[in-house]
Amino acid sequence: MDPFLSLPRPAVPGSTGGPASDAHIAKVAEEFEAVFIATMLEGMLEAARPKTMGGGMGEQMFTSLMSTEIAKEIARSGGVGLARSVEAQIDAYRR
Repeated sequence: MDPFLSLPRPAVPGSTGGPASDAHIAKVAEEFEAVFIATMLEGMLEAARPKTMGGGMGEQMFTSLMSTEIAKEIARSGGVGLARSVEAQIDAYRR
């Protein structure tokens, strides 16, 4: 028996307390994948791009925002497969 199954489930904001729907799980998995991709993109953009805006805090913020938006679009259009793997693991755990 899994010892974690006997622990109380934390409340999810905005939920009714029931099990998460497949659509909600898919959305959260996609968001997780977007965060992962954004983290990779930030490092790549920082290393590959010259300081085109003079460097500094403004450029760092723009690079972060740009990588986040690019990552969201990559995840929405199929991503790198991480969201599907996360969904499969959650589905396997729910059974």
